[in-house]
Amino acid sequence: MAWWDLRKLVPTVGPERRLARLGVRPDLLRAAAGMVSDERSDAQVKRLESDLGADESVISVVEGRCGGQLGLLALTTDRILFRPHGGIGAGAEHPLGSIRRVTSALHPMTSALLVELTDGTVTVDKVLGRQAVEFAAAVRDQQINPGPVKIQDPLDALMDLRALRDAGLMTPEEFEARKARLTDQI
Repeated sequence: MAWWDLRKLVPTVGPERRLARLGVRPDLLRAAAGMVSDERSDAQVKRLESDLGADESVISVVEGRCGGQLGLLALTTDRILFRPHGGIGAGAEHPLGSIRRVTSALHPMTSALLVELTDGTVTVDKVLGRQAVEFAAAVRDQQINPGPVKIQDPLDALMDLRALRDAGLMTPEEFEARKARLTDQI
């Protein structure tokens, strides 16, 4: 008896299409598409969009736990903000200027992010895979080169990453995480 995978017969709608149907802004769509796995998170992404300013661009979005609540952590051109799922609690936001240092840690199947602020620290854990490593790198990039992120050809970006790694300006973990993301785009 042969087993058939019905998913091959029924076309599925990817996260980019689902979010685009909701009318999500293009910058948020790009940042969230790799993080959103199913329809349950779509409403959370749309709710996050309502908290963004007109001149604010989204750079990266991850899902994780902060203060015991699961939610979305977003990096924008101006700040980082955490919004808990279901609108429970106020969440938190911090301007990029208040971030002194951001580090990440890898655990089996998850990662964590530690954001040191001028007035305390914020920990986001239970982030799937290496996404916290990528988020930390994006925060550091935004602090060095503030403003909207330019869309770059993935092959050119890979060459730039190799140059940063070879110059010792990027950890091997950051390089591998960002390389994996670029490889997915190619």
